[in-house]
Amino acid sequence: MKANLFVQDDNRLVQEAIGRFALERVAFVPLESYESGVYAWEWKGRKFILKMTRKSRRTREQLMGEIDFVQFVASHGVSVARPIVARSGQYVENIGSSIKGMEGIDGMVDIDGKMDGEGSGGSSGYWAYAFEWAEGERVSPSHHGSKLYKVWGMAMGQLHSLAALYEPKQPEWARPRWEESELLPTLELCALSSLPELRSAADTWMTKVSRIPERTGEFGLIHNDMHPRNFHWNGEDIVMFDFDGLTHHHYASDIAVALYYGLAEHSRASESSWSPELFLHDFLEGYSVCRTVSAELQRHIPDWMMFRHIQLYMSYFRSWGERPAGITERWTLSRYRKDIIGGTLFGRKPENLA
Repeated sequence: MKANLFVQDDNRLVQEAIGRFALERVAFVPLESYESGVYAWEWKGRKFILKMTRKSRRTREQLMGEIDFVQFVASHGVSVARPIVARSGQYVENIGSSIKGMEGIDGMVDIDGKMDGEGSGGSSGYWAYAFEWAEGERVSPSHHGSKLYKVWGMAMGQLHSLAALYEPKQPEWARPRWEESELLPTLELCALSSLPELRSAADTWMTKVSRIPERTGEFGLIHNDMHPRNFHWNGEDIVMFDFDGLTHHHYASDIAVALYYGLAEHSRASESSWSPELFLHDFLEGYSVCRTVSAELQRHIPDWMMFRHIQLYMSYFRSWGERPAGITERWTLSRYRKDIIGGTLFGRKPENLA
């Protein structure tokens, strides 16, 4: 999810967190972050990533579920940024207490639905955990093309195949289902809107996706945010990271996220030869190397794209309010509202995209 809700404004706290993993004091650089704070540091020629997330968002057990799954797929040959252990021997460290400006927005519900810190020993403060740097480079426009899309699809298919075999080492590490982590919080935020027409249109779409059956081979753990900002490209393979959204969900939703962000990126270009139909053709060709692509799975991709569109609107609404002062923010909300009410994605009918 892309809502800028995390404020990095306490260097002391970040340095304390990095100190739990680094062997000596190091300089750090804040990276683009949304629901969590993300920082990079370097030591003896190697780069690492620190993540800090509010206890009100995640429990330690949920983070251990993320880490355990990443280790599992890495052990089966998937290219991922591997977690690193702290100096204490633990993967997740307890850091500080809440700092003004970093607690979230009063009275609102996080998109993932976690507003209390069950299992955390209190909801104030942060969990810190760290990973190796993902090798390769950030995807740029020059990388886009059939080769990238096929490799991307193959990586997702491999991930879904392994997810079907995965069992967490501890039962309490099980990740949530999509209804609790996505549907219910989005419904709660939607209910806060003062625009009945928008609420009605969003409810219609959310009711539709909630009724999609969970078929064997088409439902399981998914990355849930596997777009080019969450993997690096080395010319032959992708290296995935940021499994924070790991959720039991429909596989079609993971595919929809990939197509959605491609459509969003290219909808901003005044002239673009990018085609959602060609993208999906190449992506599914790669995906089918590891998994069967049924007609039913493909049929629901547009539904999940629209659901992500609604989620992003609600995410912006949570962050900015329904009538923000900024011109850019007002234009963005207006564009999303027009789409949701009209049943379109950036002006296009979703059923024509897959």
